[in-house]
Amino acid sequence: MVSPTTFIALDIRDAILKSYLLPLKTDKNDFPISCGHCRFINNVDYHFCTNCGYPVYPNKDNLILYNLRLNRRKATERMCQARTLMARNALYVLATILAVGVFYLFSGSRVTVIKGLVMLLLASIYAGLGWWSLYKPFTSLLIGLMIL
Repeated sequence: MVSPTTFIALDIRDAILKSYLLPLKTDKNDFPISCGHCRFINNVDYHFCTNCGYPVYPNKDNLILYNLRLNRRKATERMCQARTLMARNALYVLATILAVGVFYLFSGSRVTVIKGLVMLLLASIYAGLGWWSLYKPFTSLLIGLMIL
């Protein structure tokens, strides 16, 4: 039994946008080269893939340069994640200090409800910003600095 062939409907707008990414066929580059790593089509005169950065012509020098760039990118990503974690922890520490400050404020002879409520509100804002920094680190840390 032969199963019927099904065709997936094409999104024309998406196909047009992706076609702009492909190199143009000219007299100079009659045969575009596909990347051996991600299969993206590149111009013949490119040394590295424009999609993934892998060498189009993988010789020893190009592979060394690719691995060096890849290691630098990973090191930069680890450093950014570590700094983001430190900033997130600073938001949590600030929220804790404000929350503890409420108890100090109410433990004295001067009881000011408005100051205590403002400190609790700020503590909850900073705790929320610390949680939000898991998803949008730059935005939440920038807002935390602006409130400070």
